[in-house]
Amino acid sequence: MNKIFSKLIIQKIESYFKQELSKEELGVWAKKEYYKIIIGEYIFIEKLLVYSFLKKIATVHIEEDDVNDEYPASISEMKAISSILKGETDTVIFGEVRVDLKFSKKQMDKEKLHKIRELKSTIESSMTNEDELQLYLNQLETYFLVEQTALPVTVIDLLEIFMNNLLIKLGIQALASGADPYFSLYPKKEKRTKDSEIEKLLKVISCILGEESFEVCMIYKKGIGSISVLV
Repeated sequence: MNKIFSKLIIQKIESYFKQELSKEELGVWAKKEYYKIIIGEYIFIEKLLVYSFLKKIATVHIEEDDVNDEYPASISEMKAISSILKGETDTVIFGEVRVDLKFSKKQMDKEKLHKIRELKSTIESSMTNEDELQLYLNQLETYFLVEQTALPVTVIDLLEIFMNNLLIKLGIQALASGADPYFSLYPKKEKRTKDSEIEKLLKVISCILGEESFEVCMIYKKGIGSISVLV
């Protein structure tokens, strides 16, 4: 995680505790940054990692309203946020996200987006013809695996990596000439099937296309935030 923005949040909270910043100033600043995230910056990993913190800080200056269930952030909540971002406290936060298709269009070139749509359509129409489907998956595996050099910056990057890893797994299964390329020691009774991998692939493609939402797991350890998608 790029810690520049998290450091800024820490500075703002500390300025508030030192009375260098008023409740109003802190709350208005946090609310402005929070709205930037919900209207589009949420696709960036750095911003998504601090979303829940900014949402809470943005309430620090509001009046308590029992009728509308609105309450200002407390001193203890502000200290807890600062403690997490400073690395004094570790925590895990789960959330649900849906990427608007317009952001995928901005992040990905037209040819790739077309290939992803084509992949989804072909899988759905070829579910009953395994040989035809496997041939198509093998061809696309080569196409999609050319890149992956830079670290992920957006959740769309994470979804692409997830999709590519599934294509690799499905490709490995094809190269095994009918044998299962996996082994397991003391497995649970549930059996992993190729169909489940195909279902995951369809799911992640739908997420990239903005048709479905997906869960994210955000881990904060020693002040460093990391995020993974759960599809």
